[in-house]
Amino acid sequence: MIMERERWHKFGAAGAALTLLVVGLAVGLGLGSGNLPAGTQAAATGGSAQPPLLLLDPGHGGIDGGAVSAKGLPEKDINLAIALEVQRLAEADGWKTVLTRSDDRGLYEGVTVDDTGAVTDLNGKSIRSLKTEDLKNRKAMADELKPDAAVSIHLNSYKEDPSVRGAQVFYGSKGDAEVLEQGRLLAEKIQAALIQGLADGNHRTAMSEGGVRFLQKPAAPTVLVECGFLSNPEEAALLADPAYQKKLAACIYAGLCAHCGRQPEPELPPLTDTRQAGR
Repeated sequence: MIMERERWHKFGAAGAALTLLVVGLAVGLGLGSGNLPAGTQAAATGGSAQPPLLLLDPGHGGIDGGAVSAKGLPEKDINLAIALEVQRLAEADGWKTVLTRSDDRGLYEGVTVDDTGAVTDLNGKSIRSLKTEDLKNRKAMADELKPDAAVSIHLNSYKEDPSVRGAQVFYGSKGDAEVLEQGRLLAEKIQAALIQGLADGNHRTAMSEGGVRFLQKPAAPTVLVECGFLSNPEEAALLADPAYQKKLAACIYAGLCAHCGRQPEPELPPLTDTRQAGR
C-alpha cells in the first residue's frame, strides 16, 4: 500500500474474453515503438534473441498480510493471485518470468515455518525487522536480475474515506533518468489499460512515488500497480472475485505489451468494445 504505508488459452468462453481483452487493449493503446533493450527486441518480435524477462512482485506475504478488507480479506492473497495470472499470460506469450514469491512466504530468514510457509516461530526476531528484510530482499532481487520490466502488485487502503476507489500505477522518481523515463512510460500504458479494460469510471493517472523502496533507483523499468482499494466495500468485493483478478491481470499484461511494442498472441482482431469483451 502507498496511502496507508501500513496464444489463446483453452479454458472456455471466459478465457477467450480475457484473451480478446489483452489483445484489444494492447492494440487500442497503440503498440510502442519498442522499449525493450536491444538484446531482447528480436525475441519480442519473433526473432532468435533471448525472450524478454519480466519480474513480478506480489506484495506482502508471510507474516505481512498487507491491507485487510472489512470482511478480513488480506491483501497478500489477492496480490499473489493477480501476479500468478500475469505470469501465466506472459509465459504463454513467450516471456520468461520470475516471481519474488510464488506462495505465502516472505523474503526473510531465521524464522521457523511450516510446509505452507506460515511462520510458526519468530525465533526472537521482530515483525518489523522481518518486514524490512523482506522489502530489502525484493529490491535486491530486482537489482540483481535487471529484468526488462519489473511490476510490483499491491492493493490500496484509505479507511478515512471508504468511498475512495480505483486502480493506480506508480513509478520511481529517483535514479537513472533513462530508466525512470521508461518506467514512467510503462506506468502510463498500464494505467491506460486499466482505465479502458475495467471501464469503472476511474480517471486516475500514473504518478511518481519517491517513498517506496522497490521503486527507488531501479535497475530496470519498474512500476507498482495498486489494483484497487480494500477499504472500499464495493471494490473489495470485486477484488475478492477470481474473475475480476484475471481481468486486472489482463489489463496489466496488455499495458506491458503496449509499452514494449509487442502484440500479444494470438494475433486476433482488436476489440471495438473492450468493456463488453471484458465482462
